[in-house]
Amino acid sequence: PLTSTISYPATCPNAIAVGAVSVAVDPKKVAWFSSRGPVNGYIKPDVVAPGGYGDIKGEYQKIEKILGAWRDGYAAARGTSMATPLVSGSLALFLQVAGSVSFSDLINTLSVACEDLGVPKKDNDYGWGLVRADKLVRQIDVSREIRSNIPLIIALMSLATIGLSLIREV
Repeated sequence: PLTSTISYPATCPNAIAVGAVSVAVDPKKVAWFSSRGPVNGYIKPDVVAPGGYGDIKGEYQKIEKILGAWRDGYAAARGTSMATPLVSGSLALFLQVAGSVSFSDLINTLSVACEDLGVPKKDNDYGWGLVRADKLVRQIDVSREIRSNIPLIIALMSLATIGLSLIREV
């Protein structure tokens, strides 16, 4: 999409807007269907996550879809709707370990726990970059007891980052 194509509710200042990037076909390239900012004076999206890739029929670009839960089974699709659950899951796992944090602390942690893609710093194509659940958990100041479980926690959060979903190329 063109610039300034992000729509409600992602346009809200306190909403975390999620864009989509390819994982397999053209690694870490922002998907053509992923909306971009700026919007209302804000740089959006805030982050990106795997969401598939390719044109509608696969005529010009190889199609990549994410396999996710749907009704009584699974469905392959692409879009920011496939990327957003990966971000939500990563943040949920982070909050499970970190406990109660303010929204501003959550956003600050998220901003430094992303793999910067595109131009340096936050931009209107990739936001802060690709959400990295392993980097999120490394930002937590935890007790020694919890710290002993960090390798397991990182492994679980890495699964959330690369997808509790499977990649399927069509």
